Amino acid sequence: MSNDASRLRRYVPLDYAFRFKRNKSTGLPFFLDNLGDDLLLVLLAFVPFSSDPIAFALAIFFFHVSFWTVYEIGYFENDAMSASFEHEARVTPGFHEAAAYYSERQAWIWAVALAIPGAMLVAWVKATESIALVALLYLLAWCALLGCLRGVYYAYNRIDKLSRVWLYLPLQILKYAFPLMFIHLPAAGASLVFAQCLRRWIPYIVYRYGGRGLVALPSKVLRVLSFLSIWLLLLPSNLSDSYVIHGVIILVWLCFRGLSQIRKVVRNAQHVQHDKWSSPGSTES
Repeated sequence: MSNDASRLRRYVPLDYAFRFKRNKSTGLPFFLDNLGDDLLLVLLAFVPFSSDPIAFALAIFFFHVSFWTVYEIGYFENDAMSASFEHEARVTPGFHEAAAYYSERQAWIWAVALAIPGAMLVAWVKATESIALVALLYLLAWCALLGCLRGVYYAYNRIDKLSRVWLYLPLQILKYAFPLMFIHLPAAGASLVFAQCLRRWIPYIVYRYGGRGLVALPSKVLRVLSFLSIWLLLLPSNLSDSYVIHGVIILVWLCFRGLSQIRKVVRNAQHVQHDKWSSPGSTES
């Protein structure tokens, strides 16, 4: 796209993430992955046994899009910092094209606007009077959370790559636990959120400290086993039908999402006499 055409293009929320931040040849397009994994996971964690599942699901949807509108600022800024300061800059293809029209100011306006119906829905469910005032308080609290997100991502984009692993975890916690501001998180849901944070964080640690050759870690299998471990540990203190049913629903979904990786792990298992793995310091060929 020419520079003139780029200038004519207008800012649209999540357009940068959709067009430039996901390799469609190696994974799902941004929106399929974002809605089918990230959003659906948050809904499974918080909604099934809430007091008003439909209203809370709609509220979480609006807050989710609002959250990602600010998260996308971090994506764009990460590329901008890479282009300006990093010795081995790996800038997202399309960054210079998008720089002509991307607007952080407009992103914030959209983020606040998208949060308004979410705040109204939560206030409508939880407040018996002064719904507008309660909604305003929820909206202000949400803006504070977005400010916290922006601050963490701002710091993440400005520190060295190895140190980024320590800020990557709070980014994941904010991403998957944001509904805690207005809705109870059941124990099974907490297990899912924690398992998802580990699923994102551990491969990132391996990537930064171990190099690109180790990124093949089956992260969805890791998520299944992490959830199952935490869920079973909490089971004795949460013996209830809702906890068991919620956990089974989550486990079935996680196994479905990770089916290809589970099959690969099972298929690759073999007797130790056929093992070809060697330690980094090994002299075996």
